[in-house]
Amino acid sequence: LEPIKPKFLHNDVHEMNVMVKRSNHSYLALIDWGCAGWGDPAIDFRIAPIQAVPFMLEGYRSVTSLEHEETVEARILWDQLGIALRRMNLELQFAAVKHGFQPFSRLMQLWRFTHQQQDSPWKKWFPML
Repeated sequence: LEPIKPKFLHNDVHEMNVMVKRSNHSYLALIDWGCAGWGDPAIDFRIAPIQAVPFMLEGYRSVTSLEHEETVEARILWDQLGIALRRMNLELQFAAVKHGFQPFSRLMQLWRFTHQQQDSPWKKWFPML
């Protein structure tokens, strides 16, 4: 498999950066391009809650194809797992001062997402979870 060619990314996709029309909740624009840069399109899903990723992927695929399509879900999950582990480490470091911390919450969200349905296409990428 050849390396993934970098694409121009927003790099900060989350609900506060998506504009929608109030009347019918249709998509209008993606705003705040201050973190934009080049990289694997899979990392553009980094900040989004994992439950939103299938819908985002559907929209992405309706506009363009993804390079190495057969591994995009694995790359997204790998990135999300890395974020979950880094966040868990930070939250454990500040556990003594932070009230109500949940260091394993993002990791548990990934597990629930990949295993919520018996035939989940995402489950094959994290069988060990």
